[in-house]
Amino acid sequence: MGTWNAEWFTVPGAAVFDTGRQITSVSRSEENVDLFVVGDDHHVWTQFWSARAAWHPDWFAVPGAAVFGEQPVAAVARDADHLDLFVVGDDNRVWSQFWSAQAGWHPDWMPIPGTAVFDRQPVAAVARDADHLDLFVVGDDNRVWSQFWSAQAGWHPDWMPIPGTAVFDRQPVAAVARDADHLDLFLVGDDNRVWTAFWNADGGWSADWSPVPGRAVFEKGRPLTTASRVPGQLDLYVVGNDSHVWTTCWSAETGWAADWFAVPGRAVFDKRQRVTAVSRRGNHIDLFVLGADHHVWSTYWHHRTLQFRLRYFIEKESTDDLLQGGDDEVYVSALGMDSASVVARPDGTYGADVLRGSEIGDVSSDDVRDPWRDRPHVLMEFDIDRPGLWPRSYTTTLLVIEHDDGDLSNGFDTLYGAFGTQIKEAVVKAATTTGAVIAGPAVAGAIGALAGAVLDAVNEKIRSGLADESFTPIPITLNVDGPEQFARHASVERQLTQRVEQFGGVYEVLYDWHVD
Repeated sequence: MGTWNAEWFTVPGAAVFDTGRQITSVSRSEENVDLFVVGDDHHVWTQFWSARAAWHPDWFAVPGAAVFGEQPVAAVARDADHLDLFVVGDDNRVWSQFWSAQAGWHPDWMPIPGTAVFDRQPVAAVARDADHLDLFVVGDDNRVWSQFWSAQAGWHPDWMPIPGTAVFDRQPVAAVARDADHLDLFLVGDDNRVWTAFWNADGGWSADWSPVPGRAVFEKGRPLTTASRVPGQLDLYVVGNDSHVWTTCWSAETGWAADWFAVPGRAVFDKRQRVTAVSRRGNHIDLFVLGADHHVWSTYWHHRTLQFRLRYFIEKESTDDLLQGGDDEVYVSALGMDSASVVARPDGTYGADVLRGSEIGDVSSDDVRDPWRDRPHVLMEFDIDRPGLWPRSYTTTLLVIEHDDGDLSNGFDTLYGAFGTQIKEAVVKAATTTGAVIAGPAVAGAIGALAGAVLDAVNEKIRSGLADESFTPIPITLNVDGPEQFARHASVERQLTQRVEQFGGVYEVLYDWHVD
């Protein structure tokens, strides 16, 4: 569910900007936010936040001799080490500037290819992945035009219109990539409602634009912003007719919310202002907007998560000692089970969700494990605020592979499939036997019963088909009586140790349970 901060607050910095300007935000990683705006000197200015140092003391100018009017800057992060900026220049062409962690800012702005020109329109930019950029803008023919870049081929030779008969009067386009295979566009139409079009890798562009549900209407040309916290979630924001910020949302499970609703806070903003939104991670959204006092204001939405974090890895004995005389090359991932995910279906059966963690390794390498001492690695994350029964159990089942010369990706896929199925079937069977949705202790008991003989037997079958050594999975469970217990739970915010011992290898995994 999550909650909004009660009130808006100002971003640090003495610099002020005319209310005709608009802020743009981007997140390179969970630990970084960058803001951009065209300043009163017509140069692009920036300010940034990091998890370690918080906000930079003040704004500063991005390098480059190019100057711009009041056009909004579009900013996008292809990955944690690259930023790209775009803006329509006074020559009505789209200009670009970029930053890399290795070289810093490029010396100056440069025009992107294409003969199409735009009348200082706001341009939208998205990165579907590290190797793809897409730009969108409403053209002089009132249709939405697109241009794209790929790491393999560079920029497309020219702009092209996207399909659809709908036309718009130079309204700002909002664009977002839910994942590498999905793009969504939004803008306020001539009927004062929000319209959308989409692209996916399988079917290409939607045949035409369609209205977003909701009775709320906004003045034509009102700038929208959109963010995607996770692939199955979209959020839209706009300054409403009452000068408050309004939002609506879409999820893959339930579709669009019935209507728009106001974001909490007494602060009001000029209706011409665009709210900019950024999601640093799946449980957090930051909003920024230029206030009537010419300073940048912010608020945020957050829902609590329980994280299973790796703090260090110790290799006490190697599986390779006798044969190869070297250290093991160990890769780790996990499966997760939240007892609150166990639900009764309309047909009388029961279901449960098994979460899949990311793969990380070689965890026995100092380059990988040493940074965890200061910043533990989040291997699994659970939504504390999701509805469901209490008490609850949260189980992280460690998957360990000692890599020799096999296909790691295939190896983990095999483990996810086999052990994920075992865990889900055990939990669903327990609920079916009980004839009701079961709480944490019963879910933990069902998974615990798999430990040892059952998982050993499954792992023996898997190992015969893998070139790498797969260890029998180890379930680690946290039982919690109620949401208020996290603050005083003996196993939360405390470093713990899990011993892994098999095939001659002896490892110790240092971990904790952390409430974010």
